[in-house]
Amino acid sequence: MNRATDRTPGRRVLRWQAGAFAALIGFTMLVPRDGSATVLIPLSRDPVTSRIGAEIARGANIAGIGPGGSVVLVNAAEGVTLRALQGGVLALNFPKEICSGKSITNG
Repeated sequence: MNRATDRTPGRRVLRWQAGAFAALIGFTMLVPRDGSATVLIPLSRDPVTSRIGAEIARGANIAGIGPGGSVVLVNAAEGVTLRALQGGVLALNFPKEICSGKSITNG
């Protein structure tokens, strides 16, 4: 690849747009959706117990305990991702069928 063409403003803008799009897609994976489960993963050695209590008070239910002190919640309230990060916990969302033991395939 020619370095001169790689430094054109158009290429820089295209790279910035691709990076912004990837960040946006990554962020949407963190936003809880109806029918999703949330796994709370501690970012330090502190347990997530205080964060769990706050989410249960908002209506969440514990679906299971994972490795490394992580906890799976269902029915977590809106804003769980930001509240978790403020408490030193990473919150990732996924379809709750994955943790329920039910088959999500046809057949």
